[in-house]
Amino acid sequence: MKKMFLFLALILVLTTGVNFAQPVAGDYRSNTATATWSTLANWDYYDGTNWSTPPGSLPTSTSNVFIQSGHTVSLTTTGAVCKDLNMCNNTTSSTTSTVRGTIQLSTFTLDVNGSLRSYWGVAATGTTALPAPTYFGTVTNQPFFSATGEIRFVGNTRNITNSGEWASTSNSVASTNANVEFALTPGETGTLLTNCKFGNFTFTSGIINILTVAPDRGTTPANPFGNVTISSGSRVIASGSGNTFQRTGSGLGGTLTVVGTLEFTNSSPKIAMTTCTFNGTVVYSLAGIQTLAIAASSGASPFTYTNLTLSGSGAKTLGGNTSVSGTLSMQGTASLALGGFTLTYGGSSTLEYAGSASQTSTDVEFPGSGSVPPSLKINNSNGVILHATRTISGTLTLASGTLTLGANSLTVTPPISGGSTSSYVVTNGAGGLIQNVPGTSTNV
Repeated sequence: MKKMFLFLALILVLTTGVNFAQPVAGDYRSNTATATWSTLANWDYYDGTNWSTPPGSLPTSTSNVFIQSGHTVSLTTTGAVCKDLNMCNNTTSSTTSTVRGTIQLSTFTLDVNGSLRSYWGVAATGTTALPAPTYFGTVTNQPFFSATGEIRFVGNTRNITNSGEWASTSNSVASTNANVEFALTPGETGTLLTNCKFGNFTFTSGIINILTVAPDRGTTPANPFGNVTISSGSRVIASGSGNTFQRTGSGLGGTLTVVGTLEFTNSSPKIAMTTCTFNGTVVYSLAGIQTLAIAASSGASPFTYTNLTLSGSGAKTLGGNTSVSGTLSMQGTASLALGGFTLTYGGSSTLEYAGSASQTSTDVEFPGSGSVPPSLKINNSNGVILHATRTISGTLTLASGTLTLGANSLTVTPPISGGSTSSYVVTNGAGGLIQNVPGTSTNV
């Protein structure tokens, strides 16, 4: 009989695609329809055997929390924290009900050190056991409300959402969606294995892997367009096949601001935002051919870069007429293809060669006329070969490896930056290094 039960349970998991989890010692659950996070009496505590009154303390960073169906928990002070946050979406597996658990954040922040999950089950009270939560990947309605409060993911490397346990939420109930912040410990990685919807997204620190993020402030605000901000201490890596940023499937989000690093590992990224401001670095790193990001749903064109890095391998093809005001860095074994469009350098731009193998410049990224990069940086220990005679008006920087001229000449304006016994210009043919003497028409 026991074997038959286990067999049937396995069949249920395989056929429904849901995940099951049992409460563990130290878990907390809400116990009343209208609760305050900081009120101890509004929580039940699981000691490993029974649910009972908490032993004198609120949830900590190691406590899993369950917000039960029909319960609203409000934050009224600072310091709210938990490990895994389990939100009840319904009392049954139906995705149409609004009998769910919610959190009213007001102006406060809830720090989550674990994962975000959605489950269904009837609310339990007193010593009644919490039914084994059945997780599923459809979240009918946004469960976090506030115009200024936020859910903040902190801590170390982990999956923040898992397939079958969360999904991008809808707005079928009038709401003002709460904001979300990703502030992991620097160097740690958080992964979103599902699409996610919040009001505004802020990536403050750590490395965050994403599929699609949907900045949507909800149905109540007059301005429903949520923003996405990638701060200087954060790296966001996008790998999803759909729109990377959007409010809804066909609706635009607000402003995308990149101050840190935004990396695309998908072959044809798309962005559906009203404004795109790339003040940091945008990286295209797929191991294979890749098209640079284009606009979706008639959104803003994402073709104006400060720093643009092409890495991985294969050709990286422009998606539109593109400008780079900072550094275009050629890394890995990647190459650039114009795809019928133009590349324009700013007045203080730098073309950097920083490949993982020997590189030879080309007319595509280093043309002889038109928009020519003002400065050149050699940062490849395997060496760089100049393909044709060129002139730069800015600085030649020798950071790592050699620049071999062969039959071609390079004209620069002194002084030359860097240089060492392992980083220098090789004149092994008819070409030479020509330096303009400032204030004269003399070259040496």
